Amino acid sequence: MPTPGFIGIDNGATAFAVASIVGLGVGSAPPAMALAGATTAAVLTFGLAAGSGTQGYRFIVAGIGVGAVFGAVTQLMLARVAIDTANAAYPWTVGSLNARPASAVQLLGIGLALGLVAALALARSLRLPRFKDAIASGLGTAVKARRLQVLLVSVVLTALAVAVAGPVGLVALIGPELPARSPAPAMFPF
Repeated sequence: MPTPGFIGIDNGATAFAVASIVGLGVGSAPPAMALAGATTAAVLTFGLAAGSGTQGYRFIVAGIGVGAVFGAVTQLMLARVAIDTANAAYPWTVGSLNARPASAVQLLGIGLALGLVAALALARSLRLPRFKDAIASGLGTAVKARRLQVLLVSVVLTALAVAVAGPVGLVALIGPELPARSPAPAMFPF
């Protein structure tokens, strides 16, 4: 299962957050720009993978490519500005809550709580897409709508995390394993 790092969302959010500081000054809004960057990366990845659906290697390879491009753009922006400006933007390129204001950490906590509620609401129906789409649809899941909902939750949470703490890539590797290790509800609860 691709994580936000594999499909370029976190690198897109990082690039836009850094661009808001490098291009517009420190007083601009990295959180809003991070959301725009995450959304742009998701749209690009889905657009490049179109034709084969959102499953398979093509989707992951497109995401890795989008992430690599946004990562290169971020590094280029940091290399082309004065050292003080690069130092102001650098915290959005590494994952850290060090020196973040308490209000930003509170915003992250609220966002994560809301995201957890949304993820739990989507959790049961996420077990069905491991089957073919026809089977999942037959069992009552609107597969395309569910994929869009999961993408939106992923984009918003990733953008929020990058806007407050910067990208934390390796932590995302455990995400797909958590639902896989939790006990599965009975498919037919009668």
